[in-house]
Amino acid sequence: MIKLLPVLLSAVLAAAPAAADTIGVAGNMQSGTCRDTFTGEADTTQSVSLEYRHESAGFSAMGYGRVAPSGGNCADSSFSFDAEIERRFDVAGGWYGLARLGAERTTTTGSYRHVDGGLVLFAAVADGSPAYTSLLGAGRCFGPGCADADAGGAWRVELGANLAPNDYVGESGAQSGHFRVSHSRPLLGGELEAELDFEAPWADFGTAVTGQRIGWSREISGRFDLTLGLRRKSGLDHYQSPFDPTIQLDGRPYHLGTTDPTVTTFEVGVRAEL
Repeated sequence: MIKLLPVLLSAVLAAAPAAADTIGVAGNMQSGTCRDTFTGEADTTQSVSLEYRHESAGFSAMGYGRVAPSGGNCADSSFSFDAEIERRFDVAGGWYGLARLGAERTTTTGSYRHVDGGLVLFAAVADGSPAYTSLLGAGRCFGPGCADADAGGAWRVELGANLAPNDYVGESGAQSGHFRVSHSRPLLGGELEAELDFEAPWADFGTAVTGQRIGWSREISGRFDLTLGLRRKSGLDHYQSPFDPTIQLDGRPYHLGTTDPTVTTFEVGVRAEL
């Protein structure tokens, strides 16, 4: 695997045709990042995100960061991120090969509890399990929108092997299989995009982490677009837990109870072409 990484990095960073870049800012409503200190109940919180995208023939890059309240009574802030670069190569029969490098972390909240007789105290800690991608795979696009986005819908299917080791429940340093399907089409004067990601270690495909994203954008003036979107990351408890089983606060032991397996984010924002 180590010998393959320099080759993969060189392939991904190879020169690609120039294209317009975009940057978007959004306000979000989000679940799964904050729990009340006194009751342990999850709250829906407000957050803000920033996203950069580059798309051109054979090459794409994406960086996404989100800051949200977290922890006890939403008094603290947490940071989640997702970044990847991808290089694609034409192969016979409409298929293409791909090389992808990426890293991400989705922050969740661990709910702790201290019990001493009739005294019950709660505490909340925000953290996230990092995941890394060093993927070699293949994909294919179907539909008239593959050649011209205005011509109609397009479906894209991709699958590959992740050479980067990640830590899953019961299996540390595991390589994994990845599957991604996406769809785009013109809709209501704008563009609809939907994407589903699936990853799981080779030894246990039941230990899956999935990501779903659906978004719609429409030009509002010149280089600016209105964007609406929904992101959902599930199966986060299948990663090895970043939370300690027991913590000490004010001299008292608190024991880990629940963690949030799913984070759902609804976004409304503006995207600008650079």
